[in-house]
Amino acid sequence: MSLIASYIGLGAGLFVAAVIFSLAIRLWRADKLEREKSAARVKSPWDAIRGHARTQDDYLPDARVRGGLVYNKRLKRLEISGRLSDDTFERIFR
Repeated sequence: MSLIASYIGLGAGLFVAAVIFSLAIRLWRADKLEREKSAARVKSPWDAIRGHARTQDDYLPDARVRGGLVYNKRLKRLEISGRLSDDTFERIFR
């Protein structure tokens, strides 16, 4: 029984290691120019996850950011929310 559990643990560990290794290679091979253009829209990676990307640049809408309105329950008001579009991520991780 203990031998089977150790094999299952080894398999799970190898799977997690393969996923992390795959992610590291994709980040290393990412298009640096597209990444820098998209990074100019957000202040930190957490802002990109939470949807705080700037939707406009010099009053012009940007195709890299998908904008919308969200209701802030804590402040009880509508706010502009911007999220990097899926096409932007596809251009970065070709």
